[in-house]
Formats: sequence, C-alpha cells, structure tokens
Amino acid sequence: MTSKRVSKNVSEIMAAILLTLIAVSLGAVFLLNYLEQSRRQEQVLEGLVDRMADLAAEPLFDILYTYYNTTPGQERLEMAIYVGPGVLEVVGIYVNDTLVWNTGDPNAYVNGTLVTGALLLGGEAIYNLTIAGPLPLAAGDTFVLKVAISTGTQETALGEAH
Repeated sequence: MTSKRVSKNVSEIMAAILLTLIAVSLGAVFLLNYLEQSRRQEQVLEGLVDRMADLAAEPLFDILYTYYNTTPGQERLEMAIYVGPGVLEVVGIYVNDTLVWNTGDPNAYVNGTLVTGALLLGGEAIYNLTIAGPLPLAAGDTFVLKVAISTGTQETALGEAH
C-alpha cells in the first residue's frame, strides 16, 4: 500500500510541476509577443514622426492658375505660384509630361525678371512665372502643367491655351 501512495503523491507533484511549467511557458510566449508588437509600433511611430518632420521642412507651394499664350511671336506659358514660408527651388516644368523647362534654361522669367541660374522662389508670396517659347498647343487645347521642386515634390494644375 505504501508504494501506491508514494506513486500517487509523486504523480500529483509531477502534474503540479507540469501545469506550472506550461503556465510559465505560455506567459513567456505572450510576454515576448507583446514586447515584439510594442517594438514594431514604436518603429512605426518613429517613422511617422520622421516623415512629419520632413513634410514640415518642405516648402509649401501651389499653382494658382496657368495658361499658354498662342499668339505668334508671343508664345509663352504663364502661371501664378503661391509659395509659403521658406525657399523653393524649381527644377523642372512639364506640360503634358513633356519637359519644357529645366534648371539653367534661359527662357524663364519670375515677375518679369529673367532667371539665369537656379529658379529660387523665396518667402511667402505669389510669383508670376513665365516660360517663353513655343509649345505644341493650339488655342482651346487643355494641358496638364507639372512643377517639380528640388525635394522631389510635384504640383499639378490644369491649364488652357488661348
């Protein structure tokens, strides 16, 4: 009889130890999963904060209007661009996805003044930008204007040839 009692006590102790080990193992798995999820969320939040800082540093700009003058001898692309605080460098202007102006081209005017180097628009203001020269547009044609700046940001607007 004593051998039955000893084995019954041993099996109860073993069962208690096994249940405790299972509970500790499950707790460890849940804790590790929680810590991993927390680390991922922290990385995502850090990425969002970095992106927000990058966006805050980018200059704000918007194309207010644009049109193309088709009068022979006076062909030119006109646009009004609002620039917020900061300095904006225009690196390319496209009409219907065709490059019509690039940094250094001698046909850009800002508020009537010829631009000979980089096209920099600084300070909060509305700038009148003119690109002189013929484009393959006829009176009544609509076009998509795209202005690209040095940070890689692009702004688009719909215009019409007159």
